[in-house]
Amino acid sequence: MRAASQNVSVRPHLAAMSSLPELSDEQFAQWGALINRRTGMHIPVERKSFLTTNIRIRMREAGFSDFEDYYAFVLSGPRGMIEWVMLLDHLTVQETCFNRHTASYDAVREFCRQSACSITSGEKISLQVLSMGCATGEEAYSLAIMIDDELSQSDKDYYFGITATDISSAALAVARNAVYEKRRLEKLDTNLKNKYLTQLDDGVFQVNDFLRDRICFSRLNIMELDSAPLEGMDIIMCQNLLIYFEQNQRQELLNNLVVKLKPEGMLVLGVGEVTGWSHPEMERIKLQDTLIYRRKSKSYEGAQK
Repeated sequence: MRAASQNVSVRPHLAAMSSLPELSDEQFAQWGALINRRTGMHIPVERKSFLTTNIRIRMREAGFSDFEDYYAFVLSGPRGMIEWVMLLDHLTVQETCFNRHTASYDAVREFCRQSACSITSGEKISLQVLSMGCATGEEAYSLAIMIDDELSQSDKDYYFGITATDISSAALAVARNAVYEKRRLEKLDTNLKNKYLTQLDDGVFQVNDFLRDRICFSRLNIMELDSAPLEGMDIIMCQNLLIYFEQNQRQELLNNLVVKLKPEGMLVLGVGEVTGWSHPEMERIKLQDTLIYRRKSKSYEGAQK
């Protein structure tokens, strides 16, 4: 199930249509080029059915029965740009859950433990975290839960802040609301769920305010990361996002992420998302069932990007 998006009618003759034509090879190339140009995402031919299905869904909602007419509308001024945002939500907002990849969050917890141990008595622990492609917020809140739970066990004062970004405005709205169905919490330890979320009357759960206050949700296309005012991150998590990009684009995006990390900062990627990447300032942390890199302690200006 996707995050709910507004059902905006752009034509008065909105009608239920039982079927729509197939997306031709030429139309697939046309739509693929538009998506790549505007977002950087690459839709391979193997995912033609995915693209066709999601364009069809939005066409039905918007009252269109022809791919060419719909394509022209998406390109037509302010109303077309609003429609583009709605379509983009269908293409990018996928279902996720809390603590989706347990091994990665365990690594984050260990990083926090080591950070606390490295701080001398009387100093304050301070961590800055970036969650790229946070979707409907489960990843960002999972990070906040693991970090707060670990640091709260230290005898030192601490602060952490999380910047969570996504390209989908609808997904970010869900994230800010912080209300989730029980099934989204199945991988989260019960004690942590009770500590950081409150069950509402309708059976759903909402993240507690003090944790929500640690997170700033912001709309950002990862292709624009190099110009974003983000720097000095202790932890960057970027999982299930790079798969949307071609291999050469992934390399460039990873290099941009490195620049945002502090020396000794940790970059957490999705297992299998990256192959053949290396960077002079990064070293692999070998933990089972993870893909994690650490920025070396002695960085130098002008490192290759």
